[in-house]
Amino acid sequence: MLIAHEIAHQWFGDSASEKEWHHIWLSEGFATYFCLLYTWFVHGEDKRRAEMITDRNQVINYHKKAQLPVVNLAVTDWMKLLNVNSYQKGSWVLHMLRQEVGNENFWTGIREYYRAFQNSNALTEDLQRIMEKVSGRDLKQFFNQWIFAAGHPVIDGSWTLDAAAKNLQFSVEQVQKGQLFNFPLEIGIFQEGDVYPRIETVRIDKQTNKFSIPITAKPARIVVDPRINLLFEGSLRN
Repeated sequence: MLIAHEIAHQWFGDSASEKEWHHIWLSEGFATYFCLLYTWFVHGEDKRRAEMITDRNQVINYHKKAQLPVVNLAVTDWMKLLNVNSYQKGSWVLHMLRQEVGNENFWTGIREYYRAFQNSNALTEDLQRIMEKVSGRDLKQFFNQWIFAAGHPVIDGSWTLDAAAKNLQFSVEQVQKGQLFNFPLEIGIFQEGDVYPRIETVRIDKQTNKFSIPITAKPARIVVDPRINLLFEGSLRN
C-alpha cells in the first residue's frame, strides 16, 4: 500500500503539485485515492468497500475532534496539514467527484488536469475549473461543501410502505450542525432472496427531503449507501 501511494506521487505531488501548502490534498488526497484504486483493481470490490468504510470512519472521528475544512487557510504550521482531511477525506472527495460528474468525465478531467499542470503547480480552483469544463457542470457547490467548508452530512431517515399505492415513502433529514449539503444518496432495496439490491438514487438538497419509490412487494430490508459512495453518518429506519 505504501509503495502504491508513493508511486502515485510521481504524477500527483511530485510532478503536478499544489501551488500553496493549504491545498496539499492535491498531493495526498490524490495519492491516497490512487492507492485505493490499485487495491480495488488487485483485490476486488469488497476490499474497496472495506477500505472506504475504514477511511470514512477516520474522517468522522477526526471531525469530532477538529471541525476544519480540507483547505484550511488558518494553518501556519505546515506539518499540521498532514492530517486525515488531507489524506482520507481528500480521497473521499475524489471518489464522490467521480460519482458526481460520471466515470468518463472524471478520467478525462484527471488527464487534462495532469497535462495542464505537469511539472507545475495548481490550486483546488484549477481542478474545479477543469472538471467543470469536461463535465459541463457547475461544481462550485460541490467544492465549497466538501473542500472549503468543514463537516459532512449527518442524516436521520425513515421509510414506510404504502401497500395500496405500491410505493415506499421516505423522509430524510439533515441533522448536522452548520451548512446543508447537496448530494446524491443511494438506497438499496432488497427483496426476499436477493443477493444484490435494486439501487435507487435520490438527490438530497434540503434540510428535509421527502420522496417515494415504486415497489411491487414489501422489501426484506433497505440499506442506505449500499455501494459505499458517500461520506456521511446516519441511517434509515422503518
